[in-house]
Amino acid sequence: MLLDAVVDHPDCGSLATELSMREDHFDDVKAHVAGCLETLDRKRAEAGLRDLIVQLRAAEREGGVEDARMVDAQGNESRLPTAGRISTGMLSLVKE
Repeated sequence: MLLDAVVDHPDCGSLATELSMREDHFDDVKAHVAGCLETLDRKRAEAGLRDLIVQLRAAEREGGVEDARMVDAQGNESRLPTAGRISTGMLSLVKE
């Protein structure tokens, strides 16, 4: 059993034991898992967008107008498929 394999692990043992003893009940397990996966996807997209914003600010500080435009375009492309999930309040990363 998996629990037997990790129970003595210094990092995972206590967490695995705790999780194995929990009695979480969900009305719809598939919907719960799907919601968790959507949350992870949204957080990954938000982290990517934050990284692009850091790159954009660095390009602006260095005076790289073309680099800033490329990073802005990447940010806009990355937001298209997740537009409904990421709430940034920005239309563009580049200051007009």
